Amino acid sequence: MAAAALAAAIFFFLSAMSQQVADAAAIVEHTFVVTQMNLTHLCKETLVTVVNGQFPGPVIEVNEGDLVAVHVVNRSPNNITIHW
Repeated sequence: MAAAALAAAIFFFLSAMSQQVADAAAIVEHTFVVTQMNLTHLCKETLVTVVNGQFPGPVIEVNEGDLVAVHVVNRSPNNITIHW
């Protein structure tokens, strides 16, 4: 009998914890605008592909279980791929 009560308590605890994780999940959205700009490095100017005017591009911060949506707008004259 005690084993059944312990199993029921563990099941309840794990169910409650999984519900808290599900409730904490978020949808994280970002918009990346890809352009080109001239950057100077070691006195040499170079045309660089940047995201939102940044090189390297912006950081995406999420928690485990979050859903991530990234909208990419390519304003570069070249085709691009983005890898994570």
